[in-house]
Amino acid sequence: MTISTQNLASYAVRDDNGNIDINQTLRQFTNDMTELVQRETAEIESVGEAVKAVFDEHENELPDMETLGYVVAMKLGADVASISDISSRAKAYVRRYTDQFEIGRGRGAGVRRIALAPEPKPAPRASTLRPPKSTSKSGQHKAVSA
Repeated sequence: MTISTQNLASYAVRDDNGNIDINQTLRQFTNDMTELVQRETAEIESVGEAVKAVFDEHENELPDMETLGYVVAMKLGADVASISDISSRAKAYVRRYTDQFEIGRGRGAGVRRIALAPEPKPAPRASTLRPPKSTSKSGQHKAVSA
């Protein structure tokens, strides 16, 4: 979207004299932008959860991206007016997270969810490691210094 002078003029907050109040306008813009970011983040999370649920239901594989988009849109209750938008968001989500999904090339190549590797076990902490013990001539154990 291109911002025109008319759009900015109508968006500006004005004082009692009709002058643009820059501080109030910036506060309004910051509030509106924060709301937009929150709304879009919630939408992305919602679409992401629906994508994952669809893959769960279809054993991690679908015939193509169009089918994925359509099934996700139906899962989210899309109507005729919103099906294209939601379908596009679902496909964009899969394209964005290439570490989780694989999109085949060519007609009928399919799209599938990649199994994520299990979390690696953490290495033992240094404080739990103990130096080996050795015995002296008297038969007593004594720690070996590092």
